[in-house]
Amino acid sequence: MGYYTVYSLVIVGDSGWDTEVDYDSLEDLVLEGDLKMPSYKHSYGDKGSPADFMKSLASCLTYDAHKWYSYEEDMMALSKVNPETLFRLHGEGEERGDIWNMWFQNGKSQREEVLMTIPEYDPKKMK
Repeated sequence: MGYYTVYSLVIVGDSGWDTEVDYDSLEDLVLEGDLKMPSYKHSYGDKGSPADFMKSLASCLTYDAHKWYSYEEDMMALSKVNPETLFRLHGEGEERGDIWNMWFQNGKSQREEVLMTIPEYDPKKMK
């Protein structure tokens, strides 16, 4: 059992991924267990461009539900690998209303949860 969440990971804005990236640290995080993402397949013989690497990493998270309990710790570590990069991790859990965004940059984070409201009755909107 466990709690499943659908995640999507994006790099926000122009975050410098065309510059040099510490691939060994990224691969250690992704392939050797810290990110705990068995669906990730590294398909670049020459490791491709930094953008290709991140696109591949992000695509394995999107649309599939995962039990990724250490996402906060893992994303903090990933954000330290390239401190100029701003990551946004979006999550939608199994329970109604469990929708959130978390931003990570240089080992720091911000979490915001969805605000669900229903506007008050307005007779002018009646059709």
